[in-house]
Amino acid sequence: MLGVHKELLGARARGEQAEHRRQLAALEEARARYEELAARIRTLEEQRRSTGGDLLAAIDAELRTALGERERLVQQRTRLERWCTAAQVPNPTDAAGLAAVQEQARARTAGTGDDPDARADLHTRIAAAEEAKRAIAALREELRSYEGRRSNLPAAALAVRQAVAEGVGLAEDELPFVGELLDVAAGEEQWRTAAERLLGGFGSGLLVDQEHYTAVARFVDEHDLRALVRYTPVRTDQPVQSDAPAPGTMAAKVVVADSPFAPWLREQLVRRFSHRCVQDAAELAVLREAVTIHGQVKHRAGLHEKDDRAQSRRDKVIGFDNADTVRELHETLAAREAELVDLERARDDADAAREHARTRREAWAGILTTVWDDVDTAAVDAQIAAARARRDAAASGDGLDTLEQEIAALVDARDEANHQARTAREAAARAEKAWGQRVSEEDRLGARLDQVNAPEGDQLDTLAALADRCDPDPSLDSIARLRTTMQQAVEAQVASADSAGGTARAAISSVLADFLRSWPEEAGTLTRDVDSTPAYLDLLAGLQADDLPAALAQWRQLMHSSTRWD
Repeated sequence: MLGVHKELLGARARGEQAEHRRQLAALEEARARYEELAARIRTLEEQRRSTGGDLLAAIDAELRTALGERERLVQQRTRLERWCTAAQVPNPTDAAGLAAVQEQARARTAGTGDDPDARADLHTRIAAAEEAKRAIAALREELRSYEGRRSNLPAAALAVRQAVAEGVGLAEDELPFVGELLDVAAGEEQWRTAAERLLGGFGSGLLVDQEHYTAVARFVDEHDLRALVRYTPVRTDQPVQSDAPAPGTMAAKVVVADSPFAPWLREQLVRRFSHRCVQDAAELAVLREAVTIHGQVKHRAGLHEKDDRAQSRRDKVIGFDNADTVRELHETLAAREAELVDLERARDDADAAREHARTRREAWAGILTTVWDDVDTAAVDAQIAAARARRDAAASGDGLDTLEQEIAALVDARDEANHQARTAREAAARAEKAWGQRVSEEDRLGARLDQVNAPEGDQLDTLAALADRCDPDPSLDSIARLRTTMQQAVEAQVASADSAGGTARAAISSVLADFLRSWPEEAGTLTRDVDSTPAYLDLLAGLQADDLPAALAQWRQLMHSSTRWD
């Protein structure tokens, strides 16, 4: 197979060598064609110069200069038109029109500069949008915190409880906040704000069973918890006597959760928070202690208070769970996100208005500095038309027009010949590179062939048959795949032969074992090892030479006859 591969490489190398030579011939032909055409062009150009062609060259140079100048003027005119569009004034068509527009520009550019009011308004709107983003981020973080727990207490307070509970070895539910054990009774939801204002401070304190009081007190005293810590020790193992809450008082509008602290809490509500709940603040004057539906509190000593601070209005403490708080946070978040959309739209509008004003200022300034001669193409258009007319007249005499056409055609042909030469040169280089690579590959395969023994006889026949089955007509592109396929096929045949050999060795070993059992004396020193097979074959040959099979047959016949006579 290496030999076939080498032959295919040699054939491909010879083809690439031939292609290299063909491209070199094409290169030489194209170069010759190029030189021929270049010589003819030089002859015709000399003829053109002798018949007035210099005049045409001068006119052509004049035209190129004029066309370049016109391009510059058109660019200036386009910029002026863009400025007029931005300033919302008509495009001037003459010097007088430009002067009129510039008069407007002088009035508009007086005191030019960024409008400080517009700039301040934009900055205010940007700040408002950024503040709304920060507020929304804080709301989302707060919402995630509440959705991960049931308590209404602030996260900072819960962190303090966690630290104390871990420090004294208690579960957090053994140190409840008062607010977690209180809630507004069903049907009294309108009084929740009043309950929060009246009971908020009480609800934010921890309750500690008297059994754990000493441990909690010592831990709180020895550690800086970086927060206000309030707790009350309660004897939960002793009965607590309390009166029923009076109807219409806050104590009657609040329910207590079942817990070891429930009796003590009910007693505290009646004793400390029996404030009369009133709809009208005028009723405060005739009551000793009361609370309005809006959260204004009158204490026994006559002190009145109403906490309308933003944080106080939003904080929730009372409640068996925080479902209402989560719902309110979702509503607040949705409202703030909608507000952010409006703020961002207002910010973008202010930015666009400021940018529009800047564009108009730049447009007025550009209009004011424009000179009509820098945008007027009439003069250069007339120059171009006159030059083209003079060229047509010059080219029509003495056959110059025909001569120009012939030169143009020859220039095209010369450029094509140059392109063909360049293409042939590149193709020749590719063919030479490929040819060299094939020769190197062929040499490497030749070296490998020198190091291996060529198959002969049955080996050669077997490999030839495999090659015909795998690929009867291999090419250089498929030879590598063929070698892999043949290697796999040979390995499969070797594996099959090994398997068949193993089966045969097992059968031979079984026959030899039977012989040893049946004829141990005749076997002598022979074993059941397959390697002993030649010795067994020699023994078999000796028996056959002594005609033992015939003698055995006679003995069997004699034994059969003797038995019959008996």
